[in-house]
Amino acid sequence: NLSHVISGHRTLDEILQVGPAGVEVLCGGSGMEELANLSRFQRTRLINELATLQERADVIVIDIGAGIGASVLAFCQAADHTLVVTTPEPTAMTDAYAVIKVLAGRHYPGRLSLIVNMAESISEGKKIQQQMAEVVRRFLDTPLYDAGVLCRDDRLVAAVRNREPVVLAYPHARITAALVAMTARLAQGPAAGKTDNFFQKVVNWFF
Repeated sequence: NLSHVISGHRTLDEILQVGPAGVEVLCGGSGMEELANLSRFQRTRLINELATLQERADVIVIDIGAGIGASVLAFCQAADHTLVVTTPEPTAMTDAYAVIKVLAGRHYPGRLSLIVNMAESISEGKKIQQQMAEVVRRFLDTPLYDAGVLCRDDRLVAAVRNREPVVLAYPHARITAALVAMTARLAQGPAAGKTDNFFQKVVNWFF
């Protein structure tokens, strides 16, 4: 994982894992927590290694945990587009709003979008989208875009249990259709900037 690159025991190519459909996966491991304690040499080496990802990938998707910790904010601040995921549960919606509030307070320059996951129906998910967008607009003066709704689907649970991507395991499932549609909409969004080194911005955020 990334901690092995930081320590110098592995190169990025050595830890990248190729998954289904040619998707390359980079496991963060404890490397995320180590970012704040890097020496100048380690920081330079890490940035140079990670910069190669931007040269080889059309799209980089980073899955980060919940909360408003330093590593979460660093990746969000550096990203062109941040997708905040919530469920209909009040606690999840509160957590999602907290992240959006912090980013708005830091004048996040990218695009903020909301995904409602595990909704009982499309109508429930759309209602939450509208409510969250209105609250964010009113109190944070920030636009929050609708990135889509994902409804509960037993086949997603089965795919996770079998460690298979649901879009490959169940290509005709409702959840697969929703994910494909969501991906198509995201791909048609504003083009990401190519001039800045994303990972350099992430690492420098800690210093």
